[in-house]
Amino acid sequence: MKKKNYIDPEKLASMVDKQEDIAEFLPKKLGKKPIDVYNEKKAAFQLNNEIVRRSIDFNRKMYAALDEISKNLNISTSAVIKMALQDYLMRYSVYLKKTGKSHHDE
Repeated sequence: MKKKNYIDPEKLASMVDKQEDIAEFLPKKLGKKPIDVYNEKKAAFQLNNEIVRRSIDFNRKMYAALDEISKNLNISTSAVIKMALQDYLMRYSVYLKKTGKSHHDE
């Protein structure tokens, strides 16, 4: 049985402070270094969440209602709009699954 790499905690802390590689002292089951996992997740998020900008017109009454909700929740009006749209899309997705339809059928 192979002996685990051991390092004095103070030496390990010193290596971290100096931004030295400490991978050999981490459990092997972690596989990748945390920064590699972070970068992969960040890249996947950016790929799947590319921002598309659109201009939307609201009548005054609708915008006033959205603005009131945003003030009550202490968030931006655009966040309220995004939340409402996400809620609608989730409900629509459930409807499509229940009815066996696809968004192309309609």
